[in-house]
Amino acid sequence: PTRAAVVGTLTGLRAGQTVLDVGSGCGLYAAWLYDWFGVRTFGVDSVETAVSYAVRKISPQYPAKFCWLDIAQHGLDFVKAGSVDVAIAMSVLHYMRTDDQMFTKHNESNEK
Repeated sequence: PTRAAVVGTLTGLRAGQTVLDVGSGCGLYAAWLYDWFGVRTFGVDSVETAVSYAVRKISPQYPAKFCWLDIAQHGLDFVKAGSVDVAIAMSVLHYMRTDDQMFTKHNESNEK
């Protein structure tokens, strides 16, 4: 919850704004950000069970919608420009896949 408070404060979130939460997981940030700042959230995550939980438990209680999507494969083109005020991606980078072949080729070329 501390990260949500810090992000909301540093970005100047205000009641009525919309947050795009990339890697929204089970939707807890949507709840915290609404409780503390009064914002709406649109969450996107590639883990189907997490999104299902968010839809069942968070959406009925908060102004939040959630979508199951592999952003790495499909991108975010469906998000209309200007439709969100702030985009967050909390704790997402360590879940991103890497291109192991590129890394291996780069290291092999440096060894020669």
